[in-house]
Amino acid sequence: MRYFLLLLILGTTVLTAQKKETIELDVATLFGGEFETVLVTEKREELSFRDQEKLKYYYSQSQQYINNREFDTALKFLSKSLKKEKNKKELLQLRGNVYTELQDYKKAAKDYKKALKVDPNDPVINYNYGNVLTKLGKYKESVKYFTGAIENRNNYMLAYQGRGVSLTMVENFEAAVDDFNKVIDLNTFFLPAYKGRGIAKSLMFQYDQAITDFNTCIANDANDAQAYYYRGLGYVATNDMLRACNDFNKSYSLGFVMAKLELKKTCGIKDMDF
Repeated sequence: MRYFLLLLILGTTVLTAQKKETIELDVATLFGGEFETVLVTEKREELSFRDQEKLKYYYSQSQQYINNREFDTALKFLSKSLKKEKNKKELLQLRGNVYTELQDYKKAAKDYKKALKVDPNDPVINYNYGNVLTKLGKYKESVKYFTGAIENRNNYMLAYQGRGVSLTMVENFEAAVDDFNKVIDLNTFFLPAYKGRGIAKSLMFQYDQAITDFNTCIANDANDAQAYYYRGLGYVATNDMLRACNDFNKSYSLGFVMAKLELKKTCGIKDMDF
């Protein structure tokens, strides 16, 4: 039986393998959600009328540009707002969201961390901070903030999903499966949880159960290229090479480029146009 190495989340580097071979994966879709946002609705009676009007204008402009996905311009207006109210958690969170959209994860993390100093029990900010920490490869640290989100909102599905992914990355597979199970309990149709559980179970060598989870993903989305790829890896591990190669071929035909490596190395197909 050939053991394989799975790369989880955002194209980062990998867990350990029992053989030197590596299989690189990109599983950003495991989260099933990016970040959450809030509206800034609280009154600002401590400010002068003039400053309140400026803030209303800056905020309305930032929202307009966010809605138009013009994040660079939205950032300028949010930064102007924060000059007036530097510790406003909603503004810090919103700017953190914009930095996340711009893939400036270090600045996003800085804003979320500052917002949590204002309100450490806010579940959405805890979730957002945990999410951006995973983008920085800080999986162990992210678990703390996903847990904080869950402690303050016990049915927070995306936080369970995020924690499950991070726990997989730190090789706490049993706890990861528990979190993915919780997500499925909360939403039976949330396919990233089945995919995450399948990967965790593969890494626990529970290949038959993993294949069942990937079957669920494919039954609900026949174009899920990643699920075909993962299922193919499970079939390789159980020595079902015909099904494995069929899955790698399907995955590659759907655009998952990593499948071509297995088509060449595992299936012996040499004459493909790579």
